[in-house]
Amino acid sequence: MKLTVEQIRAIARGVAEVEECDGKIYLNRFTREQREIYKPRSTDFYNKCFATAGVILEFITDSQSLSMEVDVRSGSSRKFFEHSIYVNEKRYASLACHGTNRGVFGGKWTLPEGEKQIKIYFPWSTASKIISFCLDDGATLTPVTKEKKMIMFGDSITHGYDAKHTENSYASRLANALDANAINKGIGAEVFFPGLAKCKDNIDPDYITVAYGTNDWSKNDKEKFEANSKEFYTALSESYPNAKIFALTPI
Repeated sequence: MKLTVEQIRAIARGVAEVEECDGKIYLNRFTREQREIYKPRSTDFYNKCFATAGVILEFITDSQSLSMEVDVRSGSSRKFFEHSIYVNEKRYASLACHGTNRGVFGGKWTLPEGEKQIKIYFPWSTASKIISFCLDDGATLTPVTKEKKMIMFGDSITHGYDAKHTENSYASRLANALDANAINKGIGAEVFFPGLAKCKDNIDPDYITVAYGTNDWSKNDKEKFEANSKEFYTALSESYPNAKIFALTPI
């Protein structure tokens, strides 16, 4: 049973949009509007928008097999990636490659008998588009719901650098600890960018974390740093008036 884009959308977490294009399913953590504002800002940042940092497929199924084929493209400067597959909260298998950040990759895995919870962490370091995702014909498919909604802004640390296993990034660990559907807006080398805070996601988050500053001190002078951070937080408060906003400052 090959899952449809509607079924993928139902089990996807950490996404702003899920869309199908040229026979592939894109799991986007940035909205189209947010991606567009990065085009004139930086080609590097624009390409990083497509990295699947924080993207998860999570569901309950009785299928005894799982297969997946993905088209991987660069989403950072790193030339490795990993899709981590968990069964009942335990690491079970992976689809990974060290040495490249582009190409078509796939695999098929036998799953334990009976009903089980599957959680697949997509790579932070690359953009991973789904070509096919299959379970047994007639298998059950139940999405896993989350208690909270969350958006995480930040630079490379939030993006995921340099976690070998994407689930070990601080952003993924925090989302798990809070049982939150967390959309990761981290961009490696980014600074406070007020334009991003003004482009609202189509959710009402419970929590927002903001972790910039590491790059600001070397890219902007003090006055520009202060102006950008103030404008960013002001826009964020206006876009998400009901959210609890946490500032994570550099060490």
